[in-house]
Amino acid sequence: MLNSLAVWVHNLDPMIFELWNGFGPRWYGLAYIIGLVAGWYIVKRWAEQERVPIQPIAVQDLAVYFGVGMIAGGRIGYCLFYDTSLLGFTSDFPFWRVLAVWEGGMASHGGIVGMFLGVLMYCKRNSINFLVIADASAVVTPIGICAGRLANFINGELWGRPTDVAWGIKFPESTSTDHSILREQYILEQWNKKIDTINSTNFIEQLNIVYLEYNKLYNDYNFDYKDAMERFHKLPAGSEEWIQIANQYVLTRHPSQLYAAFMEGIVVITVGMLIHRLHRRPGISMGVIFSVYAVMRFVNEFWRNPDPGYALYLGWMSKGQLLSLPLLAIGIFFIVWAYRRGPKPDIYSLPNETSKS
Repeated sequence: MLNSLAVWVHNLDPMIFELWNGFGPRWYGLAYIIGLVAGWYIVKRWAEQERVPIQPIAVQDLAVYFGVGMIAGGRIGYCLFYDTSLLGFTSDFPFWRVLAVWEGGMASHGGIVGMFLGVLMYCKRNSINFLVIADASAVVTPIGICAGRLANFINGELWGRPTDVAWGIKFPESTSTDHSILREQYILEQWNKKIDTINSTNFIEQLNIVYLEYNKLYNDYNFDYKDAMERFHKLPAGSEEWIQIANQYVLTRHPSQLYAAFMEGIVVITVGMLIHRLHRRPGISMGVIFSVYAVMRFVNEFWRNPDPGYALYLGWMSKGQLLSLPLLAIGIFFIVWAYRRGPKPDIYSLPNETSKS
């Protein structure tokens, strides 16, 4: 059953610790820091090993362009792809809702685009080959994606589709989505029981009674749900009554955030690292990362709950899957183009070293 009692109810705190009045460091913010610091460290090591045409001390400047581009692209991408109402202006601070990043809302596809635009700006400003730096940046990007998906899990957001697998989890934040599903399941069960009692003698009269009973069940369930949710949000997370209510009104779902951390993070960076160390063809690493990420994201979307308010394309394709298709096409293009172009080992050295040789 989708609402089995022997299922863990998610009750992790999005905040690492609270300073005052709900203010304090959060796991999602830490995920960005982990991604940026880990990426900076790895690229700095490559610079020290002369695997990228940039001085080790300059990697910190690259990280700034990388980080600002990623955050700006992620936020703008979310506003364009998922919630265009945020593009409007208000009389409240910060006046343009796009800037209200603390309210949440980041798109990974937009973050990828923004990150590479930031890298392009850095390379143009410093006269450095873009594709070489883009390759290095692409390979370390999945570290942040992995950390971000783990933070999504801790936050209890971007949950998966309903399931009855043994490792399924109940996410209390999904109650508004689960309500209509569980209500229809309950009413359908009761409806079928009533239908079975109808005989052909007074079919019309009994059918009318069943119809009235259906409306009563519908209204009663809504009333019980509203009352339970009022109590639920006042109870301490993890308490016995809190868990009882969750077991009744929250569906068991795939922990798709953890699937994504593995598929979009660990798998992608493993493939990227293996490929990146074997070639001197600028653009191939970026193409591989784009392609593998797009495939992993496309597959994982079959377990992730579709974004609310958006119809499935062709009746089965989510917006995340749709956005992954052009990313896959771009990735394949760069792989083919870079391979046909051939190796370019000279542009991996610093310009002053090239002139001396």
